Amino acid sequence: MSKWGGGRSLRKAPGFTLVELLVVIAIIGILIALLLPAIQAAREAARRMSCSNNMKQYLIGVHNYHDTCKALPASRTGLPMNPWTPPAGAPENRNGDITSMAFILFPFMEQQTAYDATIHGYSTFAPQAIPASPSMNGISYKAFGCPSDPYFGQCFPVPGYEGTLSISRCNIVYSAADVVMRNNYDYANSSHFASAGNVPWYVSASERAPFSPFMWKELGAVTDGTSNTIAISESASPESLTDRSVRGGIAPDLGGGLHSNPRSCMDRRDPLSPNFLRGNVTVTGSARAARIDRGHLTYGGFCTILPPNSPSCAVNPAGSGATPVLENDGYALMSASSYHPGGVNVGLLDGSIRFVLDTIDCGNLSTGWTTATYNYGSSIYGIWGAMGSINGNESASLPQ
Repeated sequence: MSKWGGGRSLRKAPGFTLVELLVVIAIIGILIALLLPAIQAAREAARRMSCSNNMKQYLIGVHNYHDTCKALPASRTGLPMNPWTPPAGAPENRNGDITSMAFILFPFMEQQTAYDATIHGYSTFAPQAIPASPSMNGISYKAFGCPSDPYFGQCFPVPGYEGTLSISRCNIVYSAADVVMRNNYDYANSSHFASAGNVPWYVSASERAPFSPFMWKELGAVTDGTSNTIAISESASPESLTDRSVRGGIAPDLGGGLHSNPRSCMDRRDPLSPNFLRGNVTVTGSARAARIDRGHLTYGGFCTILPPNSPSCAVNPAGSGATPVLENDGYALMSASSYHPGGVNVGLLDGSIRFVLDTIDCGNLSTGWTTATYNYGSSIYGIWGAMGSINGNESASLPQ
């Protein structure tokens, strides 16, 4: 007992040593390191689910269009929305008819007001390209995109040739099947659309695709079956008109031979930095999925030739200023792309959504179609090509 009469002795207050504190901090750091990937994976799964839902709504719009118009929409057309037949004796001059399939589907995807506002004052009795889209300026249409894309919901600046506009991106793109196709169709040009019996090969080749310029096809034409035919996929949108990424950019300087050797487009990827195009590739004005209102292949389509997340290429670009590639008259080989790790979402004509890996079988990419085989027969580009064609008589299906 203390001399002061107290019964307690003085003791050191409890606490953590420096070693114990460091151990606790290390444990917390390990837990965070373990949890972050799981959180990121959960967020990506949620974004992929949202992307799938948007693609399902797009496909519902396609089928609603078919129910109304008795045909699938054309990938590119003029107005009005339904298949257009020129009056007797009228010239089939559709030059400039660049309206996109996505815009034509507006009334079937709860966007009737936006559709009416854009086409107000335009004739419904002659083919028309939608205007410079002032009514769409600065308005984002998120139902036509994927949240995994970092530019989801943004509008793309279109300077120069149409004033200063900012048009919604659209990274849900239509299938142009397994053929390298012309980017710009011009009915006024006899070399593009000649008289019956003398149709250029690429026009007949587009019969392999579910959606083609100025062609409206019934579901009965899909003889391979709707569950075996890819209708839509994703295309990662670009940061800018000078985007050098493989996902969002375009290599516009490819010479001849793209039809016979699609693998030449793969060579535009930088071997030291595989996510980007080579440094000597000129990309000014090249951008994918940049405008929801334009129907060119470079804007709104993809080919089932190169595997997902491969480069996209164009041949002999024309024009100047803001659009040397996006609306050029050369051929184009666009690839499906996304910001999902390892592949892309695709939508089949039966309305289902599947995830396709970058490693899907693409056959022999060093060969091409000949004029004798382009519009019939099994695809030469493996399962990926077979799933793109509507009438190749293949029994191919996507791997589970």
